[in-house]
Order: sequence, then structure tokens, then C-alpha cells
Amino acid sequence: MKKLTGLILVGILVLLSGCGSNEDIINEPTAVIYENLYYGWSGMSYSNTPNYDILYQIDDTYLDFIILYEKIMETDLTQEEKIAYEQVLDIVDQLEADSLYRHSQIIDLSSKEFNDLCEDNSITVTLVDIVTFNMLKELISEMKIALNSQSSSIAKLSYIEIKLEITLSNEDKEALDLLQNRYSDLFIDNPNYSFDFKTKTLEDLLLDFESNIGYIPTDDELIELETAYDILQLLINE
Repeated sequence: MKKLTGLILVGILVLLSGCGSNEDIINEPTAVIYENLYYGWSGMSYSNTPNYDILYQIDDTYLDFIILYEKIMETDLTQEEKIAYEQVLDIVDQLEADSLYRHSQIIDLSSKEFNDLCEDNSITVTLVDIVTFNMLKELISEMKIALNSQSSSIAKLSYIEIKLEITLSNEDKEALDLLQNRYSDLFIDNPNYSFDFKTKTLEDLLLDFESNIGYIPTDDELIELETAYDILQLLINE
């Protein structure tokens, strides 16, 4: 009986040890540049990514909406429509930043509620803006119906190419892959690590690489990291 009890205890310890290992694997921060981005209706962008992804918060409500529309509806908006929607989505961005509303909550407002919220936040809107806002609401409803409750995804590399209107070379892709892999490593032992690509330089990141994970790139890797960082800066400033 004692032998049986001992075997059971050993089995439980093995199971617990195995569960711990699996948890470590699951929780390890890994993002891959060859993966997809998924459009999030709440924030109205493709930047629904974890903080260890180099594309984290590199989004543009208007451009992401255009990419989504053309992907779903398989047609282009006219230049006049794009200008009108950009104007309204800029207002939505302002409201999201200045109020407690998320993008999707603002889109769900009625025309009067939208106008009142703009007035409350000292944002001037025209009759054309209100009409465009209603058109945007209808368009989003059509897109959701077309998706049939499915999420819309796009390859990260395709997303970059569309936003920058470029074709990434194999060298560009390998450079972005290197930056993503090393950047993810920074979060393994420090989940609360953060780095602002919008305000900091590559030199700042290289210092973090060396001090936090002991990574010092070779000359060839440094060239790749510079290439990838330049691409990110183009995305940020787009």
C-alpha cells in the first residue's frame, strides 16, 4: 500500500512538473513577422497585437480601414470618398483620445449623439461630416455582413507593403524577422519591458539588447537591424 501511495505521489509530481513546463512554453513571448494581423473592430485597426510585437500600436485608423474595405469588398473607394472618410475617421480618433469612448462605441452612436459628443469635446463638424458619418456606419455594417462574423486577417509583410506602397525584398523580410526575434527576447525575463519606437532610436534599442539580454549584433546583423528599424520608422511616420 505504501509503495502504491508513493507511486501515485511521484506521478502527481511528474504531472505538475509537466504542466509547469507547458505553461512556460505557452507564456513565452513570441511574435513572428511571417504571421497575420487581425482587424479589431473595437479599436478599428490591424494593430491588435501584443506589446512584444514590433508592430504593436503602429496603426492608422483611416489607412487600416481602407485596407480592410478593399480586402473585403474587392473594390476601391473613389478619391472623394477616401477624403471624406479620412476626415470623419480623424474626428473619431480625436474623440477616442479625448473621451471614454472606444472607436466602435463612437461608430455606434446616432448622428445626434455623435454631433453632441463632438460639441462636448470642442470639435467642429459640418453637415457633410454628419452625412459621411452615417455613410461610414452603413459601410461598416455591410462589411461585417460580408465577413459573416469571421475575422479579417492580413499577412504582416503584406500589411507593411500596402501601407508603404513598396515591395519588400528578401533582405528586408529577413531584417524584420531578426528585429522581431531579438525584440521578443527582451520580454522573456521582463514581461513589463517597454520600448517606444516612435520616440527612441536604434541606438537606444541596441543598448537595451546588450544590457538586458547580452545581445551584441555582428556587423551584418547591425546592417539588418538598421534596415528593419528604418522600415518601422516609415510605418510610424506614414
